[in-house]
Amino acid sequence: MRWAAERYGSRTAFVFGDRRCSFDELHRRSNRLAHALMARSLRRGERVALLLDNGPEYVEALFALMKAALVTVPVNLRLSAAERRLILLDCGAATAICTGAAAELLALRRRELPDLREVFVVGGTNADAYDVLLASGSETDTAIEVDEEEIETIRYTSGTTGVPKGAMYSTGAMYQQLTHSLLNLGDLPGADDRMLHATSLGHGSGRCLMPFWVRGAVQLLLANFDAEMVLQLITREKVTHFYLVPTMLNALLERFDPARHDVASIKRLFYGGAPISEQTLHRSLQVFGPVLRQQYGSTETGNPITALEPDDHVAEGTPEQLRRLQSAGRPALGTELRIIDDEGHELPRGELGEIAVRRMGMMHGYWNRPDAAAKALREGWMHTGDMGVMDECGYVYIRDRKNDMIITGGYNVYPGEVERALQCHPGVSEAAVIGVPDAYWGQSVKAFVVRRGYVSEEELIEWCKSEIASYKKPRVIEFVDELPKNPAGKVVRRLLKERSAKVSYGAS
Repeated sequence: MRWAAERYGSRTAFVFGDRRCSFDELHRRSNRLAHALMARSLRRGERVALLLDNGPEYVEALFALMKAALVTVPVNLRLSAAERRLILLDCGAATAICTGAAAELLALRRRELPDLREVFVVGGTNADAYDVLLASGSETDTAIEVDEEEIETIRYTSGTTGVPKGAMYSTGAMYQQLTHSLLNLGDLPGADDRMLHATSLGHGSGRCLMPFWVRGAVQLLLANFDAEMVLQLITREKVTHFYLVPTMLNALLERFDPARHDVASIKRLFYGGAPISEQTLHRSLQVFGPVLRQQYGSTETGNPITALEPDDHVAEGTPEQLRRLQSAGRPALGTELRIIDDEGHELPRGELGEIAVRRMGMMHGYWNRPDAAAKALREGWMHTGDMGVMDECGYVYIRDRKNDMIITGGYNVYPGEVERALQCHPGVSEAAVIGVPDAYWGQSVKAFVVRRGYVSEEELIEWCKSEIASYKKPRVIEFVDELPKNPAGKVVRRLLKERSAKVSYGAS
């Protein structure tokens, strides 16, 4: 942090609305916050929760906690109050830095959080205001030496299949992640580049923060994703890089107007969470050009595990090239990836199994969950729980989560393959598939579909029969206005299962 501040000094580091903050200013303000927090009797290694939108205060707090040898716990504001409480209770957060709205919800649950001693409010006007805390600290560097084995941050999983788990990262692992990111960015960014953070800094976009900081690039912070605002920022600020999830990409394409928006400055558009549809790819190439890069990663390993490079994103090509568009790309530099069976043995190319990863900079373990950590981390390999196939050229195709597999009539069906078949239909905007109890088949396939225009249940079932094996087709399709998603933009199948169970119970 200090190295970049000394090297780039008064140059603009961050832009947030009309506010511009230099490298030196950010460094000095984070020093002040670090000193102020240490003066509040926070002990080395105590956890501090960040419940903040993207903004300069988020970055200041992130840097300050590292300088004070305190543990950062990012908490996404899109989580429910109950979900936030679970995370703060689990990590034993001693302090929280948050927005006014988040502070109000915390106040209602304060009695349920026995470890939480203080809450500081960004934009507040009372004694607990963030600015009051900041003003009390010194701008000098802290004298704390941090050991590379100390825990620096706890990142909670998205909880798509249950209660979130806290992945612990040491200072050494975070440094290794920075190195890994720089090695795998392709063309390294520089002082003339501008990275737009339109998704939460506590998730995928935040993995780009430190690489772009040390390279001296300008970073633009957007509190919440808004397609029109993103397109305006790209046009006005000449954004060169940004990260999003496929649903956001679709929103940008729907909003894009060549008469009002200029996106010619974009050099790289990172996306993750899922492959994009053929229709989205064609439209993206028309609008943005050959700049898309898909990255597959996880909370426990960081990004990227694999990458589908811009050269792989082709609108026309051989059948093999077009098939690769449904892959997550090939393993990143410095990453070992295997497809394994239930006994941990590596499978031949083309066979379906669990994806296991080994690389520098992975999590140290799960906070308070040694049992879960021992199951996931074995002999240095992270067992991701994702099922996939690797082809002869090393491209990895992610089929589904291991725990989401449906067994119907003795056959294994992975929801992802049914979802991909449904999404190829022009009348389908989004689809999610689950297994439901079936007295005859054991389980049967049920789909939830967000329509684009009108399409009937019978038409979609017949469509699936032409795209995949008949036993994989949905037997029931429920049309919905939207799919439940977590803050990372991933569909939460657990909620769909709960919804389906309630409907079945009510019917009985």
